[in-house]
Amino acid sequence: MTSTTQHTPTLSDDGLELVERPEDIPAFGTEEEERAYWETHTFGQGMIDRLEPARAVDPRLPPPRACPPYCATTSGCLSAALIGST
Repeated sequence: MTSTTQHTPTLSDDGLELVERPEDIPAFGTEEEERAYWETHTFGQGMIDRLEPARAVDPRLPPPRACPPYCATTSGCLSAALIGST
């Protein structure tokens, strides 16, 4: 008898399964399969930590815009997190 270990997915606050490694993303046969997958999955911190700044990938891109004034008072501002300002 072979014992198999069940993978218990880690879920985001929204109930989406977190993808931590590129190798955890399956090969998709169609765009429909990919759409269905990403409706139930999202990047986990492991994937986010692997991201490079966009300009490192393509230096032709413009620099990020400054955060609008209202962001300084908005917790969880993505713009502030990406450019390192609050």
